[in-house]
This record gives sequence, C-alpha cells and structure tokens, in this order.
Amino acid sequence: MPVKIGAQAYLKKFYESFGFVDMGIPYLEDGIPHIIMVLQ
Repeated sequence: MPVKIGAQAYLKKFYESFGFVDMGIPYLEDGIPHIIMVLQ
C-alpha cells in the first residue's frame, strides 16, 4: 500500500532519499510551499 505525504517543498531531496517520488502537485499550506509525495 503506497504512503502519500504532504511535504514541505524544501525537504523534497530529503524525502527522495527514502524513496518518495514528487507527484508534481504543489500547494500552499499556512503560506509554506508543499508538494505531494508518494512512496510505493
């Protein structure tokens, strides 16, 4: 079962190091850029 997270955009490389993939859906949460990431 995949794991889906909303990560702060500046931590993208950190999450990618664990195998998460950016789904290319940026959004703002409390004025902070976030991205949807998924781990298969």
